[in-house]
Amino acid sequence: VLVMLPPPFSLHSLILPNIQLFFFLLLVPELFPGLIYRMADPSVVLLIFVSGKIVITGAKRRDDIVRAFGNIYSIVQQFKKSG
Repeated sequence: VLVMLPPPFSLHSLILPNIQLFFFLLLVPELFPGLIYRMADPSVVLLIFVSGKIVITGAKRRDDIVRAFGNIYSIVQQFKKSG
């Protein structure tokens, strides 16, 4: 599932306040242009890009996609770059 949010986002600033999620977050800009977030509940993987695109993969049910997006949306909105 591909979700579009208004760009741009600061992927680095997404990690710092969510350091408790460190084992679930991966950001290596030299290898991949997005942030990889392995969500535990629901069990999905989110690929978050600076462009505002979020790819949700690995969901077994549609409800898992809705829950995953609900979980990540408020976090991502906090780190939207202004201007």
